[in-house]
Amino acid sequence: MGTNFDYLREKPEYNNFSKQAVEAERSLALSPATCAILSRRALELAVRFVYSVDADLVLPYQDNISSLIHEETFREIIEPRLFPMIRFVIRLGNVAVHTNSNISRDDAVVSLRNLYEFCDWIDYAYSRDYVEHTFDESLLPSSEKRREKAECQTALSGR
Repeated sequence: MGTNFDYLREKPEYNNFSKQAVEAERSLALSPATCAILSRRALELAVRFVYSVDADLVLPYQDNISSLIHEETFREIIEPRLFPMIRFVIRLGNVAVHTNSNISRDDAVVSLRNLYEFCDWIDYAYSRDYVEHTFDESLLPSSEKRREKAECQTALSGR
């Protein structure tokens, strides 16, 4: 089954973050919290990619994700609609890691969609062969499929 991020894997320049984005999407079936954490990780790698290829960006004194996204030159180059999306991915990932809060599937899907939008912007801004893509929720794995598979395996093993 394909993912929304597979097109990124076809471009070697995106190797640093495309694998993590695919992993984040696939983890949705396991746990929305895991998905949120891995989406944040993929986003951070994608932001670092932008800094590595865009000579106009100024690295901030601290190179944590918050400093990187709030750096003025970064804010100037991204589409304004992306900044709240980026912040959501970071915030949800942090909540998943640092608190005992329940992360809903809906929030994890929003995080994936936001990550997707940022990755699409990267492809638009830095690729020579950009092709427009659309986030497709029907590609998202569901815990139902995982549960059915586990139940089938249990039935086959005679437990």
